[in-house]
Amino acid sequence: MRIAVGGFHHETNTFAPTKASFEMFRRADGWPGLCRGEAVLADTAGINLPIAGFLEAARASGRDFAPLAWANASPSAEVEQEAYERITGMIVDGLRDAGPVDAVYLDLHGAMVA
Repeated sequence: MRIAVGGFHHETNTFAPTKASFEMFRRADGWPGLCRGEAVLADTAGINLPIAGFLEAARASGRDFAPLAWANASPSAEVEQEAYERITGMIVDGLRDAGPVDAVYLDLHGAMVA
């Protein structure tokens, strides 16, 4: 079974003064920064993140992966439109380019406002 994996995390506080720019997602700020392709598997391994636990369990059952993109930024105000579109575009494009997959796992944080 081949599983596409990716993710997008942001804790939005609409009262915060600074919006989350694309650059904030590129930096590593306590969690991995924006990563794509095989770096998704390497950079998120062994960290207390949902994707890390999923990958560990799926590997143990012999699954293969089509890594897409994974991004996280420190809590701030809403995500800038450009950042949102670029990162979601990387995930969608990665899925399109991955070819046939049997499943998709997206590690998403539900408190994002863009």
